[in-house]
Amino acid sequence: MVGGAFAQSAAERYATLQARAADYYSEQSYALAHQAWSDAEKLGVPPEDRQTLSFYLADSLWRSRPDAPQLAEARKQLEVLAGDKEALAAEAAESLGDSWLAIEKDWMRGWTDYERALKFWAASTDLDAARARYLAIVWKATGPPGQRGNERRVPLDVLANALRIAPPGEEQARAHYFLGRWYAVDGDPYSQRRAGREFQAAVEAGADTAVYESALFEWAEWNLVAGAEKWDGDRLVLGPDYGRALELFRRFEKEFPKGRSALTEKAAAQIAELTRPALELRAEHQFLPGTKPVVRATWRNVGEVQFTLSRVDLTRDFVPSPKTDPERWIDAVRAGAEGMVRQWKEAGPPAGSHEPEERMLRLEEIAEPGTYLLEALASEQRARALIVVTQGAAVFQLVGDQVVAFLCDARTGDRAKEGGGILWRVRETNRQWNWQSVESGAATDGLLTFTLPKTRRDWNGSLLLFGRNGSQPVIASDKASAEVEPAAKWRVQTFTDRAAYRPGETVRWKLIARKRADGAYATPRGALVKFTVTSPLGEKVDSGEVKLTEFGGAWGDLPLPAEWPLGEYKVQFSSGEEVIAEETLFRLEEYRLPEFKVNVAVGDADRPLRLGEEFPVKVAAEYYFGGAVADAKVVVEVRESTAVRPFALEDGDSGRAVQNETLRTGPDGTAEMRVSTPLDGRRDLRYDVTARVVDSSGREVTATGGVVVARQGYFVEMEPSRR
Repeated sequence: MVGGAFAQSAAERYATLQARAADYYSEQSYALAHQAWSDAEKLGVPPEDRQTLSFYLADSLWRSRPDAPQLAEARKQLEVLAGDKEALAAEAAESLGDSWLAIEKDWMRGWTDYERALKFWAASTDLDAARARYLAIVWKATGPPGQRGNERRVPLDVLANALRIAPPGEEQARAHYFLGRWYAVDGDPYSQRRAGREFQAAVEAGADTAVYESALFEWAEWNLVAGAEKWDGDRLVLGPDYGRALELFRRFEKEFPKGRSALTEKAAAQIAELTRPALELRAEHQFLPGTKPVVRATWRNVGEVQFTLSRVDLTRDFVPSPKTDPERWIDAVRAGAEGMVRQWKEAGPPAGSHEPEERMLRLEEIAEPGTYLLEALASEQRARALIVVTQGAAVFQLVGDQVVAFLCDARTGDRAKEGGGILWRVRETNRQWNWQSVESGAATDGLLTFTLPKTRRDWNGSLLLFGRNGSQPVIASDKASAEVEPAAKWRVQTFTDRAAYRPGETVRWKLIARKRADGAYATPRGALVKFTVTSPLGEKVDSGEVKLTEFGGAWGDLPLPAEWPLGEYKVQFSSGEEVIAEETLFRLEEYRLPEFKVNVAVGDADRPLRLGEEFPVKVAAEYYFGGAVADAKVVVEVRESTAVRPFALEDGDSGRAVQNETLRTGPDGTAEMRVSTPLDGRRDLRYDVTARVVDSSGREVTATGGVVVARQGYFVEMEPSRR
């Protein structure tokens, strides 16, 4: 009786602990849940509960954020369970995926485990349970709606499977939405069209779904890019549908007033942009006399546009103020009624279309050289463009406080025989624009010289030249800056016969020095220059003084004792009390042969790879004296690029990184991973794998491998027997 009572009491205690642990787990109190399950384990576990309890012990352990050894032990136990063929194996694989995402934020390793769980549920005959678990993993992997950067984190075939099995309502809306995001980042027009249809389906599933808010906003954004379609022969061409986009943004603003959504302000900004009147003019280059100038006009939400063309003299009519932005200096040009040449009107796009229209305005022929201001006015919007009709050209160069401009004929290159101009310097001071003008004298052999007013400080701004080559106007502008130089400024360049040396060798160094004064460099012949060489530890190892030659040079030798530390040695030069230069002189290194080799095997040697398949990557590290390099850190980078046959990729085209993993070699010196390829690829792809292996002593060896993943199982390449 006593034994029976005890057994009954233990069973009840076990059941109580199990229930308590389940409650803690549902409340996400994982440490308490783990403790309760651990206590239950000590009471004796029924055989039918052993695997389940092992799973919950490991799962709750890593979720309670343990130290590294406990985390490794939890993952080890989950990995054992994931190797089984029961449903618990899928649970264990999913838990492993959760751990990689939650703790290390390692998406690639997490997805590898999620995929194992998805494959199990895809093959399960328990359809209801499989559907629920498959979809739960997919939504976990996609992340929350609207999260940027995750558009293609889940492969297309998995999302397509999710749509096939999703029940109507919330689940189908999610599948449509994430498929829309997947297709929307593809530049292919057919994918773009599919993206719009998926967003629309997600919205039409109802406003009570979790993705409705993001789907509605992204559908509106999609219409700004690809909402209108047309056919150019047999080619599908997509473009923006501004009217539809505006309708959807207004719908979003109405359904999600300010305060209900973080996207409401963005929707309001898009509405304002789509409905705001806009007008812009741009003349992209100068025009020769006797030609018809062309101006690019862009307008939106305006009706009739009135244009006025006036002749201006920039040396007289440019009147800047402290508010005149150098990027919009044309706004400071005055146009008088006496200079008006012509007025006319143009009809804008239909009212309510909200579509920007670009029109090339070809003006009447202008025979007389000069500068002309074209002004446009519509719906209280103003725009300006400067039309320069000339055969002249000008360039300038800032040297110290002087600007030298060269004027010539743009067609013949002949230098200007007569001319002049005004140079404006503009810089920002105290949040205002400081404009200063300087006039030149007459042109001498095509050259104009301007002397800028001196400044007390370094300045950074722009220079704007208005000049004339005879009767031909010239305009030139550029960014410019200048430093206020001290009384004298040194430039020192140091050389060694090579960059790195071994202990016991001798460094042979040389310096060349110049000294700047009055805007020019001079050779400091005979000057005394002191030098100090310091070790990587900051200790002085050599010093002295050299006298510069008549060419401003000096040299010396520095023996390198065996006991000096390895690393980077610096040199400092000084003249009197002034430090004139400091730089790295050389590196002291001791070459060591690598002690192990690394091999990277990519793909299966016995069969070609097709797009949509996975391929294995195996990294093997082996010491030259024999034996595996165990427990070494392996950093793997996988880069994807277009495979072009029979020609190799251009130099520098290394593709894009698609996968990065950090692994460790096992007892046999190997580490393995798998790489997924896109199912809907429209071109053959090449994958280049770089593996960097670091052993326990810190030695590092890098190796590479590669494979081509094709749309077809084979390809034909023809080579002529002779040219």
